[in-house]
Amino acid sequence: MRPADFSQALGLCSLAAIGGCAGLSPHRPGPGFEQLETLPATGKVSVDDLYPTRSGRWSYLVTAGDNAGEEVVIRRVNTLGFATTWVDAPGESRGEFWRLDDDGNVTLEAVVSYARATISLFEPPLVVAYAGLAPATPRRHEVAMEVVDLNNPARRKTYGTATMTIEYVDDRRLKTPLGELVAKRVVVSFEADLSLADVTRTTTTYVVAGLGPIVIEWQEDQVMLKVIRTRKRRTLVLKKVTE
Repeated sequence: MRPADFSQALGLCSLAAIGGCAGLSPHRPGPGFEQLETLPATGKVSVDDLYPTRSGRWSYLVTAGDNAGEEVVIRRVNTLGFATTWVDAPGESRGEFWRLDDDGNVTLEAVVSYARATISLFEPPLVVAYAGLAPATPRRHEVAMEVVDLNNPARRKTYGTATMTIEYVDDRRLKTPLGELVAKRVVVSFEADLSLADVTRTTTTYVVAGLGPIVIEWQEDQVMLKVIRTRKRRTLVLKKVTE
């Protein structure tokens, strides 16, 4: 099994932020958007900022890294699969099943890769967004993870642990195709320590209430069988949201 079978488990669950409240000079960290100002963190990041709980289509342009120039559309619809409420479908090759738990957190139950015929399962479900994430208070969650065959779930392909750390650091004034917006910057570190491979992904996500993630930057390192190393990175910029 290739690391991509489980490294894509997070999808747009990846979040991000880095500390600091200085820097007023505009600079371009990547094509497609511009950072204009760094501002102190204000309020909290809600689950709806990261995972708007409504059906719709979020259309992103890959502006840097792997597959630059490609358009990625995330389709969110209601579901009953895996005892969840929502499924995110980035294209037709993958489905990410999540719900709100009793505490109002977003939990990822399963990720299905139809293209590779695998299911990634988390026990207990992995918390990928917290209700009311305050600034400078990193939240960490470690769970058991296994990847099984889609057509024969009794057949385990790999197993181990998954750990996610989420932090809301500051606000940023950005210029994007949607205009000039103030976004909350959230940083997420995801680590999968599995029997066949190790995966580390760091994601910075800029979120705006009512829109969700408007810019997503991530870098991922994979080590397969302790020998084969690969690195991927991407920047995605939101173009439009349709209900």
